[in-house]
Amino acid sequence: MKSNNFDEYRNEIKYLLYGVGRKTLYIQYKLSSLLLSKSYPDRWVNSIYFDNINLDFFNQSIEGISRRTKVRLRWYGDFHNLENPLLELKFKNGHKNIKKSVLIKDKLIYDKKLSKFLNNLISSKSLPENFKYLLKELRPVLANRYFRSYHLSANKKYRVTTDTCLNFANLITSSLNFPYWKKLKDTSIVELKFNKSDDYIINFMTEIYSRYRVSQISKYTYGLYNYNL
Repeated sequence: MKSNNFDEYRNEIKYLLYGVGRKTLYIQYKLSSLLLSKSYPDRWVNSIYFDNINLDFFNQSIEGISRRTKVRLRWYGDFHNLENPLLELKFKNGHKNIKKSVLIKDKLIYDKKLSKFLNNLISSKSLPENFKYLLKELRPVLANRYFRSYHLSANKKYRVTTDTCLNFANLITSSLNFPYWKKLKDTSIVELKFNKSDDYIINFMTEIYSRYRVSQISKYTYGLYNYNL
């Protein structure tokens, strides 16, 4: 990682929306100040979030600590086809983020015992030593799955992702082989990604706030909240 200067980090702002469908949002995107259009095919996104036994990463978010960390494994498509996942280490300060990713080329195998899955990941030849050291202090806590669409502004400066069909599984009480999915109905997450703020993005955020009932929270935090952990 080249720098810890948060002035160089990307801005990411998430909005949790209730009772708003994809089609409604897509129409607003086209008419918005950003003139958004589809930029990539829709796809399913899968994640496994890691935390320590005290859930320190979760508590950092709940307590409103500005500088916080998130560790997750991410892949696309079928949840049970864990192919070419990315292990991501994300640092956040307010709305500014930087992310370091490692492609896991080794075959990861689901196991009823999550400890075996974690050991399999830690022993991956693709994983740098600093990531292995970090993972030894963590455990899989939450699985997350959702359907994502991608939009890009006309000036190419702003990206917006829309996540629907949100599913969460508590990995503290269930296994990866047979996760018990908790499906959230009528809930969407809109995320704005940009380098520098200006009137265009401020106007778009104002439009979102004025039209819909929203809250700002991460998927990891929201998922654990729904399991009352």
